[in-house]
Amino acid sequence: MSQTAPGFSDLTQEPFVDIPTEPEAFLRWGTTLDRHHPYKHELSNGKVSRLMIQVSRAHWLVTANILGELLQKVDHDRFLIVEVLSPSTAGLDFTAKLQEYKRIPSVQTYLICSQDEPRAWVWARQGDGSWPKLPRELIGREDRIALGGLDIELAMAAISRGIPDAPTVP
Repeated sequence: MSQTAPGFSDLTQEPFVDIPTEPEAFLRWGTTLDRHHPYKHELSNGKVSRLMIQVSRAHWLVTANILGELLQKVDHDRFLIVEVLSPSTAGLDFTAKLQEYKRIPSVQTYLICSQDEPRAWVWARQGDGSWPKLPRELIGREDRIALGGLDIELAMAAISRGIPDAPTVP
């Protein structure tokens, strides 16, 4: 099995010479992209993957709601990473990606949101630089997500606008 050179995508084998592969530099680079850029770039284990995103309407809706709320509030010196769950990547979002993101010093908060119901999980770096073992889980539209280290809050009602409530069990 041949190894892919740093900066190459595992999926397309295209060289990404202009995309940094060091986590802090990659995050800074990501802030320079045009918001209408057609590709999603992801850095994992020192490799950049570029994918054309094919997601559900609900996934886009939650993503747009989060982005709309954050654009009004975020300080660009500290990073928040948000994942909207997709069936194909949910396992990685809660395991490998979580561990990788926790190792990046400028990442203050990691937020995972469901696209199927008003539910979110948030990990926030604590004052001493450590991370909690378990996330704070929020269920329903009434709560607010405190984004630790960023001094802002997002309303669950705002980010889950247009998403159905979780089914109730009789």
